[in-house]
Amino acid sequence: MITFGTLKYLSLHNMTLHENLTRDHFMKIPSDKGRFIHQEHHRKLSNVPDSLDWRDHGVVGPVHNQQDCNSCWAFAAAGTMEYWLKKEQPDAEIDVQNVLDCAPRTFGCVGGLMEHAFEYNGYFPLHFNYNDKAGKCTLSDSGVHVDSFLSVEFHIEHSLAYMIHKWGPVSVAVDLTKQKKYKGGLIKASECTGKARHAVLAVGYTPEYWIVKNSMGIEWGDEGYAYIERGKKACGIETYASVVTGITIK
Repeated sequence: MITFGTLKYLSLHNMTLHENLTRDHFMKIPSDKGRFIHQEHHRKLSNVPDSLDWRDHGVVGPVHNQQDCNSCWAFAAAGTMEYWLKKEQPDAEIDVQNVLDCAPRTFGCVGGLMEHAFEYNGYFPLHFNYNDKAGKCTLSDSGVHVDSFLSVEFHIEHSLAYMIHKWGPVSVAVDLTKQKKYKGGLIKASECTGKARHAVLAVGYTPEYWIVKNSMGIEWGDEGYAYIERGKKACGIETYASVVTGITIK
């Protein structure tokens, strides 16, 4: 058995989301479950590089297609778990179908929230599987269990580079409704709304943009990736972020 990370929740507070993350992919966080990183964690530390792309380090899994199921939250949650997994087992992937079926307080193809997947008491198996529809939860006695995670609800752009550098790819909420035919290039704040209803995985950044992995297949965007303007609260990226900070592999 291998355990990564020991960090527990930072600065628990009773906060609610600024946006009601409903319908397509998310459900609103109850007021007693809001979490955020305290202001001192927003300060950019000197060891955080100006640019970082975790794809260059072999810890980002392949792009998949969620198809007709609103399961983006499950793909994004799996992506932040896989960073820790791939450091030990480079070819392994999370069973996204198991995340979709077993994550507590989520609603399958109706919607869910990434942090609720991280609260699952069981283990997510280590082989990719996805059926484009929700099913019955299949319990597993091996795979990945999340030991600790962080969820952030405001000042996200001030802390996101730090989070990506320290804990790997971060699941974030965005709006990409105007980018259905997006084929690459910078998505500016003026080209999307702030009403985030979709989950993606922020896998890196430059001084100009955030690098995000979508779950719409490799035909969308730049082989499944998008580049969202940084520092302008573009596409609702200030709404919500959640990242795994430690896992157990069994």
